[in-house]
Amino acid sequence: MPDCEVCGKHIKRMNYRHTGIHNLSMQEYREMYPQAALDDVDVLQRISDGAKRNYEENPERKIAQSKRQTGKHWQWKEDAKGHDGWEQSQEAKDNNSQKMKELWQDPEFIAKQKQNNPILWDTESRPEQSILAKKLWENPEYRAKQSAAHTKPADLEKYPAKCILCGKNFKAISTRHLKIIHKSTIEEYLLLDSEAIILSVWNKGKTKDTDKRLAKLSKSIEQLWTDEDYRVSQSAALTGRHYALSDEAKINIGKGAKKSWDKTEYRKRQDEQKREYWDKPENKEARSELMKEKYLDPVYVKMIVASQHRKPNKQEMQVMEILDKWDPDQWYYVGDGKLWIAGKNPDFVNYERRHLIEFNGEYWHRDENPAERISHFRKNGWNCSVIWDYNLPNIIELINV
Repeated sequence: MPDCEVCGKHIKRMNYRHTGIHNLSMQEYREMYPQAALDDVDVLQRISDGAKRNYEENPERKIAQSKRQTGKHWQWKEDAKGHDGWEQSQEAKDNNSQKMKELWQDPEFIAKQKQNNPILWDTESRPEQSILAKKLWENPEYRAKQSAAHTKPADLEKYPAKCILCGKNFKAISTRHLKIIHKSTIEEYLLLDSEAIILSVWNKGKTKDTDKRLAKLSKSIEQLWTDEDYRVSQSAALTGRHYALSDEAKINIGKGAKKSWDKTEYRKRQDEQKREYWDKPENKEARSELMKEKYLDPVYVKMIVASQHRKPNKQEMQVMEILDKWDPDQWYYVGDGKLWIAGKNPDFVNYERRHLIEFNGEYWHRDENPAERISHFRKNGWNCSVIWDYNLPNIIELINV
């Protein structure tokens, strides 16, 4: 029977509950007393013999246990990253979760947990434990020891792809592994190992209409966003987040976007999606109402105008010359966002006459109704003349009218 190296007590099996009495974790106990015995050999043998005898004398129990693992409660799971093993079914997880929730509502159970695990419940000592754990993991020998203890020999038939940077085996080398572990990319890795097995993107070329997995994922996301609380929490979490991007991240995002737009298929797909969206009248109307509200906000307007760097084009400069000759120092170009009237920005203004001019090119404004623009400014106390580019020589006559 092993003896506790701290207090000398005889214990059948050393465990975290006993080491907790001395404010030590099992790992710390092993580090402090590497030669100390943790288990009684006779006890281990009796446990092993008892388990074998139980299965030999009760074959039905063995069959039931096997069915339980491979049936309702357990399922075998594999993924492309090399992780596999027995996993509880969703039904079993839900049942266990419900039971644990009920247990943690019981004051007696909580009191018992505090008594059995004093270290876990001692909030004052947690920072010290965290510092100890960090110091342990800073030791290369400790990290190597932990890695060896938790790493199984590679099954080359299942995991034929070996990463030449870290030596780990996978079914295929993934972009995520290279990016997070080695701060590298697929392109850089292929320069080192041109015959590497690379993990292909599982959803490439698939849609929710053709793939059940994507359809299920899409449905679950849609259900999430129907929850008002979830939308509010996501909005609060993401507000201002894009402003915190580093310069390097912005450059990488820009490069990624350029690569995508260099592909003809991507451009066609984006164009089709936009056309499909704008072909629906309800989308146009909703967008129009949204933009009207936004352009009533002076902060938003100032930000948009500053980003566009508006300047008068050649024809607008011709209009300005004609107006200056006709009525010097009375007309001003404000199409660069200097003047906004109830969310609308006119091109030229005469403050003394309270008169506005909207100069429209036939191509860009062919679908607009000038009467709506005139009515809008008139409601806000301004006269307005709409001049088309083909009427440029007759602009003075049209203004007088």
